[in-house]
Amino acid sequence: MGWKMYFPFTPGYDFAGVIVAIDHSGTPDNTERFSVGDEVCGVNFGDGTHDEESGHIAGAFAEYMIVAVSKLSRKPTSVTFEAAAALPLAGLTAYQVINRCAALSSSSTVLILGGPTSVGVLAIQLAKAKGAWVAVTSSSRNIEFVKSFGPDLVINYEQGEKEGKPWETHLQLRSLDVVVDVVGEINGFKRVKENNVVKEDGVFVALSSFDVGSDPRGHPPMKWCAKFGFSQNKADLDVLLSMVANGSLLVPVSEVFHFTNDGVREMFRKVETKSSRGKNVLKVH
Repeated sequence: MGWKMYFPFTPGYDFAGVIVAIDHSGTPDNTERFSVGDEVCGVNFGDGTHDEESGHIAGAFAEYMIVAVSKLSRKPTSVTFEAAAALPLAGLTAYQVINRCAALSSSSTVLILGGPTSVGVLAIQLAKAKGAWVAVTSSSRNIEFVKSFGPDLVINYEQGEKEGKPWETHLQLRSLDVVVDVVGEINGFKRVKENNVVKEDGVFVALSSFDVGSDPRGHPPMKWCAKFGFSQNKADLDVLLSMVANGSLLVPVSEVFHFTNDGVREMFRKVETKSSRGKNVLKVH
């Protein structure tokens, strides 16, 4: 399984900005909902996969971009452009994992491998909003950062490895309802199953590893177990934006970079260090 790339390729999937023109030759029901001057956001990505046949994906690292109206959501006036740009891909992924794959409730127990990641911190908040018990793994440097989002248990995987006690051996991680592997742990699914971290009929969602395959029903009796890719869903993004607007969902932004050659290079260097706490945002204007 791979990603098709169309060249020339302009990076940048998540975006937030102002509509400057609309092609009204499209479906009227879509175009008439928006007007020039509207503040919008979204993610120019395929539906459940990276690419789409039109080839019109990404392109946000530019002053202007073309994006399908179906991928647009209105940005609430109280939400900053930076937060709106940082939200869509990570937010839709976290929202759909919590509400669709895992179908969490107030009695659910969930482990998020990679709590401090952009998807992780959003998933923590969404799971806690459901009333679920949430455990996360974190490096030493991010312990306090991830605690600020309210998980019930934070496991320092670096300390555990030094002491010969990897995260999967933690006594509170037994027969959980759901495990969400954000970071692609080496042999993550095998370690989860061998140590009874998840129930036999539980849920395992992989976001960065293809080890479990792509069929959610491929590991019976588990309810859901597969590699997950988010789906374009305006209604879901609208819910997330309303939560950000009313203060019930925080979108951490690690750093904002200017749209210059040096600014873009510096942003990529920051991403490569894996030291970000939240999304890095490129500010065009």
